[in-house]
Amino acid sequence: MNYYGQYEDLLVERLQMDGVDVSILPHIDHLNVARPTTRPQLFVLLNGGNFDEPANLSVISQLETLSGEIFIRALKRRGELGVFDLYEKISHRLLGYWLPNAQSAITFNSFGYVAGVQNNWQYALTFSFGHYKVECPDEEPAGTIKKITVT
Repeated sequence: MNYYGQYEDLLVERLQMDGVDVSILPHIDHLNVARPTTRPQLFVLLNGGNFDEPANLSVISQLETLSGEIFIRALKRRGELGVFDLYEKISHRLLGYWLPNAQSAITFNSFGYVAGVQNNWQYALTFSFGHYKVECPDEEPAGTIKKITVT
């Protein structure tokens, strides 16, 4: 599995809490599907990354700033397990958290309203963190024997 999938799995694991369904976002249409339960839902999605200028110190490396979102779906905005309560709980778990092999801790970019139909409130918390992408040099090709001299 690539590091994007690993990071999504680690974030889902870190966000587990009683009374809340937490998973990766399998498809964007999943946000519009009727919820099978009244339990709040959190969906984790890594969107991609932006690269800094490459550094060349015998191998090429680039700092990639990964960005992601956590979609919060709940029946209410206020109160226990409402959108704002879940936002605070997510903040305590993620702000400043260092994922394995990350170059920087998780920081937040924005939090805001996405949609709200029939008390199915949806908000998104966007975040980012750094990760180095490092060149994997090709193996040295094995030389071919061209001549054998016996003495």
